[in-house]
Amino acid sequence: MKIKKLFTFFLIISSGCIISGCFSLSTLQTAETLPPGRIQAGVGYDGMIEVGGRVGIISSVDAGVKYCTSERSLSISRLIVIDGKYQLWNSGIDGSFDIGYSLYHNNDITTYGYYPMLLIGQKHWYVGVKGNYLSTSGSIDLLGSNIHFSGIGYFATSVVTGGMIGTDNIKLLVELNTFFTNDSHTYYIPAIGLFVGF
Repeated sequence: MKIKKLFTFFLIISSGCIISGCFSLSTLQTAETLPPGRIQAGVGYDGMIEVGGRVGIISSVDAGVKYCTSERSLSISRLIVIDGKYQLWNSGIDGSFDIGYSLYHNNDITTYGYYPMLLIGQKHWYVGVKGNYLSTSGSIDLLGSNIHFSGIGYFATSVVTGGMIGTDNIKLLVELNTFFTNDSHTYYIPAIGLFVGF
């Protein structure tokens, strides 16, 4: 049964390759990790379309993957985000540490992102803080700013506040991501996601 669930999970996620594209600015996950063998797949929107999912690996550890694109352009640009989350504590209020990594590629630029994050919350709410580090070979238009990087650069600290409606089998996540950039700008990115678990 676990092999069938894992196969279905990766089939759903692989279909996201069709619409992969720009940067993901959302979190769309709670502080709680999935139990081993549990799979969650869904779609999200934060100004870009996201297709992704998570799978429980072992107790207190899960992993996720998502593909993203702009609804304006189903282009040859590619963004894939992978992450691993470890639940630090579960005592009424959950706490977890997540490490994310992304690869964005189009004809002009290849950018790698690294995103350490701390999440705290309960079943129906979560808050978190995330570092956003980028390494690129040129410049990138991100959040309306033309950001130039040479090697590795710190882009922003982001804070997420979110809520969940539903059950473990079907849930709706709504959140606000606030980015404080290294050039003293603040951006607010709302996001919504619908997920099913099996």
